[in-house]
Amino acid sequence: MLSYEFLEKFFSDSTGLIAVTDRHQRVPYYNMPLLDEGATPLRSKDSPRCFELFYPDQDRCCDNCHVKEVFVRGQTLNRHKNHPHLGNLQARCLPIHDDRGNVSPVIEQICPADTQQHINQRKAHLRTMAEKTEQKIRRERDLARH
Repeated sequence: MLSYEFLEKFFSDSTGLIAVTDRHQRVPYYNMPLLDEGATPLRSKDSPRCFELFYPDQDRCCDNCHVKEVFVRGQTLNRHKNHPHLGNLQARCLPIHDDRGNVSPVIEQICPADTQQHINQRKAHLRTMAEKTEQKIRRERDLARH
């Protein structure tokens, strides 16, 4: 398992929700800034199941669980999801491989989907500005040659 010091640093650097989930859908480490302002990293004695923590009205794991998919595929996964209380979210799941190459555990980072949309819009705007600047420099260079 990951060291608590590593997780504490990882959690403190994030503004989104982070959960560390094991193969049995237990969540030994998580923070809840989307649900609770000022939340701090938490290590639970009981390690609640993911659905108990994130979907308390649900009594079982999600049918299309993205964390389970990461355990099976062993690859990072990005997915949009709709949470009944938080709305549209962007979930990114990162597999952590042990010494034998098995996934154990998965780190899940969740942020509002509009955050990723804003980042993508900003990137597109910056690309457009860079292209316009490059075109202007070419025109001025061509004028200077003549």
